[in-house]
Amino acid sequence: MPFPRPRGAGAEPRLALSDVFGGNTGAINVIERQGQIVFHATGDCGSTRGPKTQNEVTDKMIGDFTESDAREVPQFALLLGDIVYSFGEPEFYYDQFYEPYRNYYAPVLAAAGNHDGMISPLAHATSLEAYLRNFCSDPGGGFTVTPEAGGLSRTAQIQPGVFFTFDAPFCRVLVFYSNTLEDPGVIANDTIGHGQIDFLRAALQRVKRESYTGALLFAHHHPPYAIGGQHSSSTEMRQQMDAVCAETGIWPHAVLAGHGTRTSASLGSDRTGPKSPTSSAAMAVTTCKNCMLKEASRYGRRKSSIPEQPTRTRSCSNDMTTRITDT
Repeated sequence: MPFPRPRGAGAEPRLALSDVFGGNTGAINVIERQGQIVFHATGDCGSTRGPKTQNEVTDKMIGDFTESDAREVPQFALLLGDIVYSFGEPEFYYDQFYEPYRNYYAPVLAAAGNHDGMISPLAHATSLEAYLRNFCSDPGGGFTVTPEAGGLSRTAQIQPGVFFTFDAPFCRVLVFYSNTLEDPGVIANDTIGHGQIDFLRAALQRVKRESYTGALLFAHHHPPYAIGGQHSSSTEMRQQMDAVCAETGIWPHAVLAGHGTRTSASLGSDRTGPKSPTSSAAMAVTTCKNCMLKEASRYGRRKSSIPEQPTRTRSCSNDMTTRITDT
């Protein structure tokens, strides 16, 4: 389905962690002095079956703010879509987002999933309406608390739109919207346009022009590769992204995705094939100045037999390693 173009001029809408922090450059300086940044990535966090399982995950995430080492405290969360089931209805935002994250002490950003953009046949609504109101508020209007927040103090996020570049110390995240189909994910075609391809090209050209040395991450809802029978791979979407990466000579270090009721992390800056996904609801991702994607710790109850996978980096003397561990 078509969607509104993000705010701002140019092909690459941008948002910085300093903007999300309300211009608090002191907090950014602290992160830079510490030499690493930790953030949470969690997908398919909405639930229609009650709060139990979602609260188990958010409770563990909130527990990370009590880390004795200040470097290990998360600085933000990135939701990987399907924030509210089943049709992104505004009346369910409180139960499925605001209440579970009411004690989460850091900003929350979000990629939109297919359930966030779907429209119920019984509702007179616009695709992505509630998502845009709660995650893409115009900062020019000041701090906004939406009706969906139910009186809680969490303000609406100020993302430029459904696709944008998010810059934080030691990492740069390119966020995409893979639209409303159950399968596959779609970022560009004649119906929705090719703005996200132009965005990807502009973002990668800037990475190259700036000789950017941090971790480069892609984030979207539908996974480029899928393992198992619940969902299929998004082959055309992956091919479109690969073509731009090949054209610019710039490849991501990792791709974060959800959709299969798990959070997937495709690791590596090459295009040789799929890397193992996690089997979880959330990850804590650490990037630092020496090893750009240092650690992804798996949160969840299901076991995983995924081994350590050293992957290549473009600009670090150490191999970039992701460790998937039970906690």
